[in-house]
Amino acid sequence: MASFVQSEILGTIFETTTRYTDLRPKELLVSGLLCSAYDEIRQQHVILRKIKSPFETRCKSREVLQEIVLLKQLQHSNLVLLCDIFFSPLDNIYLVSEFSKTNLTQIIGKGGIDNAFATYFVYQILRGLKYLHSAGLSHCDLKPSVILVDDHAGIKISNIEIDSSRCCPIGSRFNHHYQAPEVILACQRVHSSADIFSAGCILGEMLQGNAIFAGEDLRQQLEIFRDILGSPPDWMLERCCDRKICDKTFEIAKDVFRPEYHDSPRVPDMSSLASSESTDTTLVLNLLKSMLVFEPRGRLSAADALAHAYLERYHDPTDEPICQRQFELSIDERLPGNPWMKEIIIEVLKHR
Repeated sequence: MASFVQSEILGTIFETTTRYTDLRPKELLVSGLLCSAYDEIRQQHVILRKIKSPFETRCKSREVLQEIVLLKQLQHSNLVLLCDIFFSPLDNIYLVSEFSKTNLTQIIGKGGIDNAFATYFVYQILRGLKYLHSAGLSHCDLKPSVILVDDHAGIKISNIEIDSSRCCPIGSRFNHHYQAPEVILACQRVHSSADIFSAGCILGEMLQGNAIFAGEDLRQQLEIFRDILGSPPDWMLERCCDRKICDKTFEIAKDVFRPEYHDSPRVPDMSSLASSESTDTTLVLNLLKSMLVFEPRGRLSAADALAHAYLERYHDPTDEPICQRQFELSIDERLPGNPWMKEIIIEVLKHR
């Protein structure tokens, strides 16, 4: 039987086998703390995520099962892959995934990225999103810090969680510079096109050196949207669905998007990107115009964005795969007790 040790990281107890050593805090997510660790068997660093009390309720068990099965199913070179899953003695589940010491935030912070690398990076981001979206999943929190970069300029999208609650703004700290308007406004209609908006924000920041929509609070963020993109469709303001934030959000949005501001959508002001590569500048502005729009249905899909002329040098339809399987839970929910528990245990053991 494997020997387990406990480590307290920022107030969170991690129980790991002796295989995983040197645990350190990596990032605090809505779902909990991510830690880096060293895998003594693979001789490489990994990321650990703890799922606490997976059998607490039937609903939680169902969500955990869905997440485990889907994460095991995702196999793509531009997505961070699941390396291992294990139970701890306290019946918590730990997901182990790939690690990279560098992310896009760090690279941008060193002084921006030239057009050639920006093109290659956004191509890989969209290639990963095409696969993710084809599996019926959305990331919902795409930002430079979750885009991992290796020593060969390879990109992997990390922090993929099967959790719809991530698509709603939470907490008091405003940090939505990369989120689509419908996410910030807590609209009911949130789907994969929100990731396309986020990818457009990342592309613009790579080229410009700073965030395109860098509001310090909700009001300023919406004002920047208004000044650059025009006004949102009426349904977006009518469908603020999270009652915890709806009243405040709606009142601010109603004031920011007063009728006198209802002008035509405009292309983001990216004049600072102008360079001798006039053709590339025109193409990237055209691509951004198709990604950074209020109406989600008006944005390009990941597949269509990959086929855009700006990405022509990398686009290869034969090497931009989609997920071939669509997952469906087939357990009879009318069964007594927790029918998901056995399936979770089976899925974890199958991965060993």
